[in-house]
Amino acid sequence: MSHRVEIHTGARLHFGLLAHQPPTGRHFGGAGLMIDSPGVHVVATTARQEELFAPPGTLPRAWEILAKYRRATPPGKHPPPCRLEIRQVVPSHQGLGSGTQLALAIGQSIATLAGEENLDVTELARRVGRGKRSALGLHGFQQGGFLVDGGNAFLHPSVHDREDAHESAVVDTEAVRPAACIAGLRFDSARRRMARE
Repeated sequence: MSHRVEIHTGARLHFGLLAHQPPTGRHFGGAGLMIDSPGVHVVATTARQEELFAPPGTLPRAWEILAKYRRATPPGKHPPPCRLEIRQVVPSHQGLGSGTQLALAIGQSIATLAGEENLDVTELARRVGRGKRSALGLHGFQQGGFLVDGGNAFLHPSVHDREDAHESAVVDTEAVRPAACIAGLRFDSARRRMARE
């Protein structure tokens, strides 16, 4: 069992959803690309009591993710108390999958502290409540590259949003890792201020 874990993840570019309740029975779906930066950097260590340090605005969300993970973890798999340092985050509300990458990084770090370093990404996503619509961020977290999401089975919205309802979408193709790929991002600070207001 590890006593210190460090997780780095990138961000997800999503190129749009492909379907909403199509006749095939699978909906959402899409294509996306993982990029190295901006990213999430989490350091977790075992501790006597739970401690959490994060950039301003991230702390409540991080506590919520940690609590959700602990509630969803099966008996006998619970991680020890930990000190979590969230050293870097992806800007939120910019379409980069910041919530999923943060949740998976926190989940993976504490799963590893509990000896579950090879936890399947769909189980990890279930524990932190991510991947109910698109699986691009999940599989991107695990393997990076360019991904095509085949969508997930339609669940009525009243069921789909429940915390205990979880079916991760299917990634139809293997990840494509281009030898070289450059993605330029431009953040509009005026738009970001409006989103906060």
